[in-house]
Amino acid sequence: MPIAEVILIAVFAIVPLAFALLSLSRAYRSAGWPTATGTMTRSRVQVFSPLTNGSKVSSRWMMEIEYRYQVGGKAYTGWRVHFGSAPGLAFSRRLVARFPLHSSVAVRHHPDQPALSVLLPGASGYAWSSLLLSPAFALVGEIVYQIVSRAV
Repeated sequence: MPIAEVILIAVFAIVPLAFALLSLSRAYRSAGWPTATGTMTRSRVQVFSPLTNGSKVSSRWMMEIEYRYQVGGKAYTGWRVHFGSAPGLAFSRRLVARFPLHSSVAVRHHPDQPALSVLLPGASGYAWSSLLLSPAFALVGEIVYQIVSRAV
């Protein structure tokens, strides 16, 4: 196997797989993390102007979630709602409705790294989706390699 192919497989498959496994591991462990009371400091879905894509019109959007909490007298700011890939627009709107601005929230935080926190602990479908997409990244890496190797 040529070195270029090995590098592309590493970049497109192994690295995303490693991040997906780390995220899934943290998701499972977060269910047992200590809880602190926090306050929502940002909670909105920002929708940008529609983009015309041929005959379809689509919007770009971004979910903005931020909460503050304290552990051992030290203040922290978190942004993670759950572990895993980003949810779609409809689910993001439901999350924002579930965690309104200035509301009190239960924040799960890592016992040794309190800055690592999450609002919805445990492994959801979003945590698994990152792992399941890793083979697709490997396929993309192989396709890129085949295209590049033919062009040379």
